[in-house]
Amino acid sequence: MMSINPANQNIKQLFYFLIALNLSVLFISCHKKDEDIDCVAPSIEKNLVGIWDALLMSDEGTKYVLEFKSNGSYAESSGLLFGTDNSPVNTWKIQKESIVLTSKYNNQTTGSYSFPVLTNTCEKVVFDMEGIDKLILTRKK
Repeated sequence: MMSINPANQNIKQLFYFLIALNLSVLFISCHKKDEDIDCVAPSIEKNLVGIWDALLMSDEGTKYVLEFKSNGSYAESSGLLFGTDNSPVNTWKIQKESIVLTSKYNNQTTGSYSFPVLTNTCEKVVFDMEGIDKLILTRKK
């Protein structure tokens, strides 16, 4: 009659434990990572804060940059919205699902636009520019 050596039994148990451990690690590593999970955009007020590549749908060749700050100010490149004859006093706010942009010109007059939000996703925001055009913002990487 053959007897089982206790040392062989321990090795066998260790072998099965290591196989189970490897399978567990493999299973966990195959799960979706946080960056793979679909993003749910926050409210437009929170989502808009940051730096965006901007373009007008009618002028896809020219790219601009808009930076919206949490203090309600914003900066635009190349005079996209108010031209280049304005002072650095630019403000933004969200009002009734529209963005209201205001700028003070160098001659001390003020201009203001209100554009409804058409799309608000984590990486893209689109505004309707008075039914004539669309302002498309893509989050800058």
